[in-house]
Amino acid sequence: MRSPAPRAEPAAAPTAPRAMISVRKPASSWPSGFRQLMFIPVISLSNCPDDQFWVTNNIGPGRGGRGMAMNRKEIQHGSWILMKGTIRFLFMVINNLVAIPSYVLYLIVLQPLKLLNSKLFWHVEGIMFKWLLAMVSSWGWTAGYTVVEWGDDVKAITEDETMVLVNHQATGDVCTLMMCLQDKGTVVCHMMWLMEYVFKFTNFGVVSLIHGDFFIRQGKAHRDQQLILLRQHLEKYYRSRDRKWIVLFPEGGFLRKRQETSQSFAKKNNLPFLKHVTLPRQGATEVILQTLCAQHENGAVGDANGAVEKQKGLQWVIDITIAYHKAKPIDIQTWIIGYREPTITHVHYRILLISLTGIVVNGQRQC
Repeated sequence: MRSPAPRAEPAAAPTAPRAMISVRKPASSWPSGFRQLMFIPVISLSNCPDDQFWVTNNIGPGRGGRGMAMNRKEIQHGSWILMKGTIRFLFMVINNLVAIPSYVLYLIVLQPLKLLNSKLFWHVEGIMFKWLLAMVSSWGWTAGYTVVEWGDDVKAITEDETMVLVNHQATGDVCTLMMCLQDKGTVVCHMMWLMEYVFKFTNFGVVSLIHGDFFIRQGKAHRDQQLILLRQHLEKYYRSRDRKWIVLFPEGGFLRKRQETSQSFAKKNNLPFLKHVTLPRQGATEVILQTLCAQHENGAVGDANGAVEKQKGLQWVIDITIAYHKAKPIDIQTWIIGYREPTITHVHYRILLISLTGIVVNGQRQC
């Protein structure tokens, strides 16, 4: 006797297909522009409402039904960010491939001038260096990242030897500073930078190396040796290449990395509790003051009428504070790709006359 054939299960009721996409990890914490970009290539516009597309994340237990709606404007905006970012990145690559080798080759050709007239050679090098910094500044300007400057007018002291102290929040701080200083006469041509050692191995590292900037290693293991090397570097290159301003970030790292330890140190030593900046480190600043300040007796710096007498040596300190909109710093990736909305960065200047500020290091007046 033949067994009866198994009964067929009733067919499931047909459901309207949806356009769906699975992603590898939750994208809720990503910037909105990138979150949209990740969905663009595989979203199907069929079988969806005219102005809305459904995107789901099916990874992990219990996540199958979760999703979010994207409208046509968001997809168009994400597409525009992707296209603009690609164009800007290619433009930056072309800039670097043309401008940096040109800078190096011109200086190789001008080596005879260096032997005949070293001062003129470094003046020409400074002009080309300023052009390169203007190129970097243009990446932010074309993305709508502008600057409003406040405080003292620093144009009046661009020809004097000056130490520039800047707070540090992100890699975009350097780009912001490059933009600010473009209209400050020839100061960019005669400027020396102190920067993290790792930047020596970036695309701009060879330019900074030729220009005479100093790359400093962080950490206790290298501290003493680095200060010795900094002193030797200043003695060898600062005045021989007619440098005027020396720029450093005395906080020694980004705000987000240093804030907790800075506040802890402040609490233990009864120092101000700072939220938007960190307590500066003194090592490099001390070496600069000791090496570059003109030594003068009894701190006398003025004539009988009270007029300040200009003298050879470090004369000024400029305290620069960079403040970003809603305290969200701009990094170099944003500066290049331009995926953030146009924004205004505020830069404040405060000028201090070294001889009148009574700067003291280890109980001794340095200037």
